Amino acid sequence: NDISKYSEQLDEFYTKSKEILSDFDLERDIEDTSLDDLQNIVLKLIGDVDENITQINSKREEYVGEIAKLTHDIESTNESLEDISKVENKCPTCQSEISEAKKEELINEYNSTISANSKKIDEINSLIDEIKGKKELKEKDLSNLDSIKTKLASNKIIMDNIAKLTGEAEDLAAKIAEIESKKETFNELNT
Repeated sequence: NDISKYSEQLDEFYTKSKEILSDFDLERDIEDTSLDDLQNIVLKLIGDVDENITQINSKREEYVGEIAKLTHDIESTNESLEDISKVENKCPTCQSEISEAKKEELINEYNSTISANSKKIDEINSLIDEIKGKKELKEKDLSNLDSIKTKLASNKIIMDNIAKLTGEAEDLAAKIAEIESKKETFNELNT
């Protein structure tokens, strides 16, 4: 019958929702939660996950900014390295006399800076990859929560249909009881 079919659909919805929501730290079991309360829980979780994604995006932008700065520093240091390699015994910046030892010291310093900045860029790229993975997980969470949110509306309709059918069944049961009572009274009068 329709009530059984609707009840199965609700049970299936609650089972899938419970499975999805098990990934979140909920303070209560959703088994006995009304659809309105479940909707409030899901909407709050959607807000929390959206906020997490925003934070992840901000952190990624921060990392991209750091990489841009380090890349600029590498380019600038490379220019200085090229300049000092071209000159004989003069500082490329201030044109003062420098020794060959000082020139080698500056070249080593520039190469060291380039190497350190390149290493930092690699580390930051690893962090970007890591937060990219976290973001993908959060986006999957968001998609799952959105599916619950979408199904909530249809399940509210199912609940309304169950209530309507239950009410109709109760009305029919009352009418049957009334008819049986009248039948008994009629049979008593005929005997």
